Amino acid sequence: MPDFHFGLGIDKNHHIADALPQANEASALVRLPKLGERYGAAGCLLGKTEFRREETRSGALFRAGDAATAEECERKAAQLSLAPEILRQTYGKVGAVTVCGDLPQTVTALAALLHAYNKEIRVIAAVPVGAGAPEGADDYVEVSDANRARMAQEVKSADGVSVGPRSGAALFAAVKIISDKKLKDKNVIAVLAD
Repeated sequence: MPDFHFGLGIDKNHHIADALPQANEASALVRLPKLGERYGAAGCLLGKTEFRREETRSGALFRAGDAATAEECERKAAQLSLAPEILRQTYGKVGAVTVCGDLPQTVTALAALLHAYNKEIRVIAAVPVGAGAPEGADDYVEVSDANRARMAQEVKSADGVSVGPRSGAALFAAVKIISDKKLKDKNVIAVLAD
């Protein structure tokens, strides 16, 4: 397994919070133990919150004069923020990451960087019924609108994290795979993008 630095090193202040109020990073990684228990988690179910930072939304990650589209901003956020933070905050101990397939640029960029670190990390896209897997995803889980909404409500009642439908889709995909014995003692991360 290659050494992971990307010039960032490992910051001991980046940790996994047991509850959202404990998180002190701009993009927290929060344990979702009750939801994980409910679905027979083999590993630890975590939610990665607020990965789209304000500077990413405004296009500030790009040099002056760059014509950045929303898709380019999403891809850049995954490359420069999301993937490195996930690896740093878990010390590289990741079994799978689920992300809403509504963000295809994020799926592609996230998969490329995580696979460069460790080809064993599974990137799973949560997609609308009939959509198929976005490029770069190792697998996909079809999620109906009703299941997106139900899972968003479920994580709020179970672990007190309020999220929207994109996050509900990523969580639905995570609970579909969390009982996999191959993920025993590994972190499964659902990207909570809204």
